[in-house]
Amino acid sequence: MRQPTRPRVTTLFLVGGVAVAVAMAACSGSMPPSPITPTVPTITTLPSIDEMLSEKTLGSGPITIIEYVSLWDTASATFYLTGDGAQMKSQYADTGKAQILFRNLFLGSELATSGIPVAAMLARCAGNAHFFDAVATIFQSQATWKNAANPDTGVQQVMLGFGLSQSLINSCLANTALVNGLGQVHTNALQSTYQLPDGTQRTPTSTAIGQSILSVPAVVVNGVLFDGTNSDASANAAFAPTLANIQPFLK
Repeated sequence: MRQPTRPRVTTLFLVGGVAVAVAMAACSGSMPPSPITPTVPTITTLPSIDEMLSEKTLGSGPITIIEYVSLWDTASATFYLTGDGAQMKSQYADTGKAQILFRNLFLGSELATSGIPVAAMLARCAGNAHFFDAVATIFQSQATWKNAANPDTGVQQVMLGFGLSQSLINSCLANTALVNGLGQVHTNALQSTYQLPDGTQRTPTSTAIGQSILSVPAVVVNGVLFDGTNSDASANAAFAPTLANIQPFLK
């Protein structure tokens, strides 16, 4: 698993008028054999803001696994589509052993063009019935749209092909309540206190950059954080968000 030696602090994200520093780095997971095949719908209306901001879940088991990913991050794509995230889904969510909560965190480059998380917003504007297919589509085409001259325009083209009209896309990206709601989820994640696998605690004030999660993808199980970094914020494979690492905590 590729681990960051230091997190990258880049841009600012406006949440309710307050600028929040964004820092993320990447780590990847192992590769199981079965890729995700999304269904392409036709979408005629946007969901309500309550639906857009609702918790996105897979499965309904007694254990809760929280996954934090960035739709811009290559390692997050691997984790979700074919890596440890896909294994967690197939072995735990799909079998009724756990519920997976899918949450967005943001890389600085994800906000650089327009200042809003375009990919994350468009996935939520597809509605709950199509959300995970939208996420899979965005991740699968990530190398194309992220390397376009304008990545925000590139991901809009992807979602046009997914079933959102340009009119719906424009309305979605103009929704300030969605921007602020996603920003609040992001801020809450970075400002929470977590236990690390070795029993130590991580708080925002215990890290040099003032946030608790230092890389994506990241997984939280029963309050224990796996983000690939240990208590002194250096890379540690034993703290990575792999199925093997989290299994002892899935109780």
